[in-house]
Amino acid sequence: MEFTVGRNYANVVIDESSSQRHLSVMVCPDDYQNIRYGGTISLQRATEAEDGYLSYFRKNPLYRERFEDSWVYTSNEKTLAAFVQGDVVYIVMISPKEPLFIKRDACLFDGDFELSRFLIEKTQGTD
Repeated sequence: MEFTVGRNYANVVIDESSSQRHLSVMVCPDDYQNIRYGGTISLQRATEAEDGYLSYFRKNPLYRERFEDSWVYTSNEKTLAAFVQGDVVYIVMISPKEPLFIKRDACLFDGDFELSRFLIEKTQGTD
C-alpha cells in the first residue's frame, strides 16, 4: 500500500520502504510533532504493545492499494489510525490491504483511554 501523509505543510508519499521519513502526528488535541515513520503495524501487534498510543496524522492522509489505483481520501470522521511507540509512528492495519480507520477525536489523548478496548470495539463494529 501507499500513503500520502502530511509533514509540516507538505505531503509525503510513503510505502513499506519509506522508513526514515518523518510525518506530522498529533501528540495532544492541539499540537503535533514530526515523528519517524516505521511502516505499518498489525492491529493485533498494536493491541498487544505495552507502550505507545493511538493517534492520527496532522492532516487527513490519502491511501491506495497499488500504484495504478486512484488515491482514496480520508476525512475527520474516517481517517487512518496512527500508532506512536517511542519515537516511531506506524499506520495500523486490520489486514495487509485494509487500514484501520478512526475518528479524529481528542479523547484519544485522555489518560483513561484504553487502546486495547478501543481497538477491539472498532473491529467488532461498536463505537
